[in-house]
Amino acid sequence: MKKILLVGYGHSGVSFLRDFFAEFDSVYTSPAEFWIFIMSGGIFDLQTVFERNSNFIDDSTIRRFYKLVDYIYKSDYFSEYNEEFYCFSYEFINSFRIGVTDHSMRWNSPTEKIIFPEFKKLPKFLSKMLKNKVYDNVTKINYDDCIYFLDAISKEEYIGVAKKYLEKIFALFPKKDYLALVHPIMVSGKYDEQLKYFDDSVIIRISRDPRDVFIDFKRAYSDGNKTVSAYEFVKYVRKRHFYDDYNAGLKTLNSPLLLDIQFEDFILNYNKVEKQILDFCGINPAEHVRRKQLSNPEISRKNVGLYKTYKNQDEIKYIEEQLEDYLYKDAI
Repeated sequence: MKKILLVGYGHSGVSFLRDFFAEFDSVYTSPAEFWIFIMSGGIFDLQTVFERNSNFIDDSTIRRFYKLVDYIYKSDYFSEYNEEFYCFSYEFINSFRIGVTDHSMRWNSPTEKIIFPEFKKLPKFLSKMLKNKVYDNVTKINYDDCIYFLDAISKEEYIGVAKKYLEKIFALFPKKDYLALVHPIMVSGKYDEQLKYFDDSVIIRISRDPRDVFIDFKRAYSDGNKTVSAYEFVKYVRKRHFYDDYNAGLKTLNSPLLLDIQFEDFILNYNKVEKQILDFCGINPAEHVRRKQLSNPEISRKNVGLYKTYKNQDEIKYIEEQLEDYLYKDAI
């Protein structure tokens, strides 16, 4: 199963791209983001343990992994992650986790206080009852008695074990020729390092005019007296693109692993970008059986050029001055 890794910043068009792939019979598109890899305590975060020699880092990272697995399993948002996922996730981390009872080194780690956000949709009674039954029969960590660290294996050995773990997760999904994953790797980060975990995979990274992203940020993250300033937004974008510049080196590799597309081009020149994506992934156009039913460019056209009618044009001007290189040049 070929993996298509969909990458983009918030409000950059990743949802449109995900819905586009969901229109194909040969592609399974997971509705949930691939948190088990990208989140704090996830698979890639665990790799840092093998790059540092600190029992404190080992312990806090392992505890975050347990919390992340527990949350994913109990949330209806991650519908594919069933009892089997829960059990083999604990088997995965326990296979090289060592616990040391040392009362002299007890401490209240702030990482033990991590709380993941709750979704509004509550699990059905039967589902919750079954999940709790499995949950109660898996060995849990005791925060009071042990300090946890990972066995002495190399980073390469860890990646090999983690890849087998990820393949077990992929096996939970419906069997298709392609698997499209939303945010399966860090939006900004070392793509070449992260791709070591995914065999037979390509990355599609979507970008959008930062002026329109700013408008959507204001709508989504403003609350009462709190709002997103243009100054804060520019700092956010600059940090992200700093790492993107590093990842530009992927384009020079022997195989074409990375495709960059622009949200505005996808909407305004749909047929051209559609062909570009299908050629890149090797997907038969005949498999596009629900074309424009989930990702309709005519409907999404209203999201292009939002900044033009924004009341505070001084903020837009500031963004244009500071982020000139990232503006959509052919904006209508």
